[in-house]
Amino acid sequence: MTQAELAKSLGISRYAISKIIHERKPINPDMALRLGQFLGNGARLWLNMQQAYDLWQLEKSRRSEYQKIQQCTVAFQLKRAIVKKLV
Repeated sequence: MTQAELAKSLGISRYAISKIIHERKPINPDMALRLGQFLGNGARLWLNMQQAYDLWQLEKSRRSEYQKIQQCTVAFQLKRAIVKKLV
């Protein structure tokens, strides 16, 4: 299937499909609904994949920045207490 055929099936421009394919435009809720309806796998899958991709990109590009953030000691102690009760 060509980009033009896919665009026609989804009711959008070929330009919009091209931007998504080349990672210049994210999959938004409208596009997720269109893709989910067309492919029969639902919008949630497409939104989840976009969110996972966005998170991966941020973690990759700002890893050193995020590693400098120290975990809140209260949260750490609470997590430890919960784990102890479970064990």
